Amino acid sequence: MPQAEPVAPLPRLHAGKLPASDWNRTLMVGPWRLHAVSVTGWRRHFETEADLRRVFDLRERRHLRQIRFAKRKLEWGAGRLAGKQALQRLQSELAAPQRALRDIIISNCKTDPHQGRPEANMEGYLSISHTGNWAVAAAGRCPVGVDIEPVRTFCGSVWEMAFTPEERRWLLRRGRNERDTSATMAWAFKEALLKCYGRSIFGWFADVELHPPGDAGGLSWTLSRRLSRELGAVANTPLVAIADRFQGCALVVVGSPPEVCDLLRGS
Repeated sequence: MPQAEPVAPLPRLHAGKLPASDWNRTLMVGPWRLHAVSVTGWRRHFETEADLRRVFDLRERRHLRQIRFAKRKLEWGAGRLAGKQALQRLQSELAAPQRALRDIIISNCKTDPHQGRPEANMEGYLSISHTGNWAVAAAGRCPVGVDIEPVRTFCGSVWEMAFTPEERRWLLRRGRNERDTSATMAWAFKEALLKCYGRSIFGWFADVELHPPGDAGGLSWTLSRRLSRELGAVANTPLVAIADRFQGCALVVVGSPPEVCDLLRGS
């Protein structure tokens, strides 16, 4: 299980950063350090315009006010806060000048094939996911993908759309509870992998085939010829996928580990 890192109590905003707490956590999943923000914690601590000014610039606050649905507004706020903290941590790794949270601006890419992918006004790659009461984010020097999903039952057309015949065979060999957990993890893996590749999940789910996972949390998979052609040389990028659990949800991170990322950036 990913573990929250203990920290000493600090003021709510210190030197442009937020301290860790029960609603604002740092998690280790394999080689990746993730940030997780509770939606209810976000709602409790960022109720006023003055609170929002501490972490969002004018354009972000304006966008937040324009979101019509309360649930979506909370998820957006928690996800952006998690993403900004992940990017702050990446700045430290890169020995780059530190920016306050409000000076890190996250937007969505508007050009194909990466449309919708989060991007920021600084070096690095970012991935954000949210479900239920939690939003999680990962940032890296190379592309990274993260997804968190509540365990659920897949059936009907979704079952057939999301999983290949071989995946359905090994999933059906498992007991009902284990099948739901494994299927949710497989779904989260596919989302995280496609995010890492900068592709939408729509139309590509069946082009990723997950092999039956072992007990160590590491995952292996095969890409279809169609997706490999679409990705080109990117399909050969060395990637690692780690599956874990957090707050009763399946949590998967996919990306190049730091040592591989260093080689890729130096080549």
